[in-house]
Amino acid sequence: MKSWTIKDIKLYMKHMLLENTFDLFLLEEAALNAAMKMEFDGHLYKGFYSEEELDERLNHGNCILYADVRRIFLEAIKGATTPESFRFVLTAPREIEMKLASESGYNLSEIGGLYINTTFKDSTLTITAGVSLNVFRTDHDLEQNWCDFVQKFLSRCGFDWSE
Repeated sequence: MKSWTIKDIKLYMKHMLLENTFDLFLLEEAALNAAMKMEFDGHLYKGFYSEEELDERLNHGNCILYADVRRIFLEAIKGATTPESFRFVLTAPREIEMKLASESGYNLSEIGGLYINTTFKDSTLTITAGVSLNVFRTDHDLEQNWCDFVQKFLSRCGFDWSE
């Protein structure tokens, strides 16, 4: 696990809410404390989709694409008053899991999830990269590769941070 404190919160949130920067990820969960407390469970509700739609969505993972719900968060957060706090838990899509599993010498079935947690509290925005495994492993190759991936992603986006 590794974390970064983002220095330019407005730039990060512009990418998170207005641009498609994070659209490749899936939303596992989110919580916003603004005018009211809102909590979101990003796991797909299977009864909502046709079999074909569900199969297509499950190719990415068992959560909704962040791209499909980004506008909801924009509407909830925009305005003159900054939310007291919020948390987004994004997870890597299946394609990235497969790539990093292969590079790290893991089987896909060993991976529970590759996560990016975005937390805003006390006027500080922190990004944490984490890995959940379904088995015990003594090596940390996957975790290191995921943290490297997230850090490169943050760099490509032009975010400035401190560790």
